[in-house]
Amino acid sequence: MTKRKRSSQQESSILCVTNFPDYLQPKDLESYFKEIGSIKKITMFYDKESRVKAYVQFETDLTTDALKFNRASIENERIRLRFAIPQDRDVVFSNVAKSVTEDQLKTEYLNEIGQVQEVQQLSETAYKVRFATVDEAREAIDYDGADIEGQVISVIQLRLSAKDLQKIMLAEESVEEANEGEAADEAPKKRQKKEDVAAAGKKRGKKSDKKGKKQSQK
Repeated sequence: MTKRKRSSQQESSILCVTNFPDYLQPKDLESYFKEIGSIKKITMFYDKESRVKAYVQFETDLTTDALKFNRASIENERIRLRFAIPQDRDVVFSNVAKSVTEDQLKTEYLNEIGQVQEVQQLSETAYKVRFATVDEAREAIDYDGADIEGQVISVIQLRLSAKDLQKIMLAEESVEEANEGEAADEAPKKRQKKEDVAAAGKKRGKKSDKKGKKQSQK
């Protein structure tokens, strides 16, 4: 597992966005923030005070120039931006291959980052990991995009409770299952379409044969 190189001017690949209208969807926010950089994903949720928050994760780390959009106007609301930089010892590893066990993740991969105090499984492919120090947690962020068992992992620290993290992971899994379901639903339709085309071809062939016979009889 190899970590990314991070320059001293780079801060984070994730922006925390607050104070925007709660009716906006991720695709709406994407239209505003795409000029900052290529967006990997946007996660939205409500905090304990029922205020909507969004975490915009970019493909690459951002510089402090991204914060010039702080207090920019979106739908007549002055948004607030900050970097989502680890402030505690908890880090979330997601998109981990299902073949990797919790013990294997800890002993073969996490121990090279720092001293692991606790590993909590959030879903089949996501784990919350508590390191001994904040510095080790920050070090772990550099492994975002690393390869484990042939699968590119995501490493983020969002300062969320385990309950909120589980909501996000479950929401992502629901989207994946919905996409798989749509693909499964499309498969029979495609097969039926092929069968209909084949049947239509046979009918045309029979008509051509009958027409040919009539012409030969004449």
